[in-house]
Amino acid sequence: MRTICLLTMTVMFTATGDSMGEVTLAVTTILLQIHYIMAYLLGGFANAPSILVGRAVGGNQLSLYKRSFILSAQWGFVSAIVLLLCMVLFGEIIVSFFTNISEVKVTALAFIFWMMIFPFFGFWALQFRRHSLRCNRGWSDQGLRCVSACCVCTSTLNVCQNHGVWLSFVLFSLARSFFNLCMCRS
Repeated sequence: MRTICLLTMTVMFTATGDSMGEVTLAVTTILLQIHYIMAYLLGGFANAPSILVGRAVGGNQLSLYKRSFILSAQWGFVSAIVLLLCMVLFGEIIVSFFTNISEVKVTALAFIFWMMIFPFFGFWALQFRRHSLRCNRGWSDQGLRCVSACCVCTSTLNVCQNHGVWLSFVLFSLARSFFNLCMCRS
């Protein structure tokens, strides 16, 4: 279910980009690839403390749980700042790795802002998800992904510009963060 929701969101973004023309489709594809690279990096910091969280929950060690959560959150936040700086300082070079078509580059740079802010929203979604999974609340991840995908679908239905598509993408991450936080606290 989680994979279906994630793929549905990706297909929806690609289809929306396609409906706006070839250049927008190319830009959407490039930005999604940059997003995936960022998500894998941020996911590593969210996944790294899994053993400690499992040990803390299994051993009822609240201090170990808090420490592992805080350390992974700190490293994830630092990574988000580094990714922001990379996009600010090297955005044009990064986009150039994906295309040499000047119109696509210029358009991608007009939307690179969304890749600058994504890590700050996406990081928390991954952080809270990993901790809720390690607290034996993995069943909730599927439902949360569906609810988050519905939030995005609803907001994307009213979109007529590419900035709206990327706003929906950030809202998807924000919704995942919020719902995963709720599960961590329950």
